[in-house]
Amino acid sequence: MNFLNTLIIQIILNLNSFLKTKFSFADAKFYLKAFSVATIAFFISLVLCYFYIGGDQYAYIRTYNLMPSLSFLEAQEIYQSYLTSKEIVHFILIFIFSRITEKAVFISLFNSILVFYALVLFRSWGVNFLISASILLTNYYVYVLFVPAERLKFGVILFIMGLVFAKASKKSIFFSILSCFAHFQMVVLFASLIFKHCLSKLMILVNHYKLSWHLLIVTMLPIIGLIFYYDAIFHKVSVAMSNSNGMRGIIKPLIFLVGSLIYAKNKINITLMFSPLIVAAFFLGDSRVNMFCFFIFLYAALPIKNGFNIGILITLLYFGQKNLFFVNQIIKYGNGFYL
Repeated sequence: MNFLNTLIIQIILNLNSFLKTKFSFADAKFYLKAFSVATIAFFISLVLCYFYIGGDQYAYIRTYNLMPSLSFLEAQEIYQSYLTSKEIVHFILIFIFSRITEKAVFISLFNSILVFYALVLFRSWGVNFLISASILLTNYYVYVLFVPAERLKFGVILFIMGLVFAKASKKSIFFSILSCFAHFQMVVLFASLIFKHCLSKLMILVNHYKLSWHLLIVTMLPIIGLIFYYDAIFHKVSVAMSNSNGMRGIIKPLIFLVGSLIYAKNKINITLMFSPLIVAAFFLGDSRVNMFCFFIFLYAALPIKNGFNIGILITLLYFGQKNLFFVNQIIKYGNGFYL
């Protein structure tokens, strides 16, 4: 419960800091619009949650509904049994919210938080609000996060918060590390973003025999995680490797890489970011990796012309129409991936 207390205290501190901040008229206008879009996302996801009852959601719904009648230890045992997962953040949240509200409201609330913080992040990149809102309300990958990729959603929310608070290094590190505990696959995205930094520190170690504390910490964290969650990680990696497509799995990541290189100001950095993702796509499959590759593409392309560029418009149209099919599947079959 120490972890939960720390998380609650951090959220309260962030809220206090937010309330004490003096906003300009432009800031107030932005936050009002962001809140409106987040509210729209809430109601969209609320409808989708009522329809989406198949696939993995069957186990998620069943687990959530059992939580209120269980003790903490009993709930943890049921959670690991039904969801074959040990991610602590998602478990604690559903343990708390299952006693407060129904699952559809719980998920929709955090979907609105996801959209709100994504809008804040995109604004810091100089993206036009219309482009930002269009991506978050129509994109296929966003809707996958809304419902089926339930645990991954919390990892992404925390990761985005880490980027939003990038200027406050302690907050950024806290949320970034916490995102990896929310979902193990966030380690892949985290690794892609710090790969260049670690590479530079490694070169210093090789050339000057000088050990960097940053490199030591970044190296030790995955080892500690592997020790504590070895069984869960080994199971997930084994399943992913059995379903991987080898060279075919890297086609889409390579397409995102090429698209990112067209817009990136620092092409070496972008290439280094994609390197771990392409390796992961080859060995573990590209289903979740494609989503991470798309996020890096947005990082490279959105700041160009405030998001009004061909690459962003093409992805808006492509993933918008793909999302229409996805939503149609949810409404008809209760499963977006129904075949």
